[in-house]
Amino acid sequence: PGRLWGVLLLGEKHHLHRLLEKDVRTIRRLYASGKHTQRALAEQYGCTPSNISRIISKNVWRHI
Repeated sequence: PGRLWGVLLLGEKHHLHRLLEKDVRTIRRLYASGKHTQRALAEQYGCTPSNISRIISKNVWRHI
């Protein structure tokens, strides 16, 4: 634990966020439809396929 212990900024409240909550919902919906790959979604939203994987599995943005 460092100086920021207990301070947790989620999603759009975090100063380094790149996606909006609506983007996360759309990514999950598009992937669930089976028509889009993680790689295609990553290119579309300007992030990495591993980030898309973490979004889909709710390892990140789990509050959405």
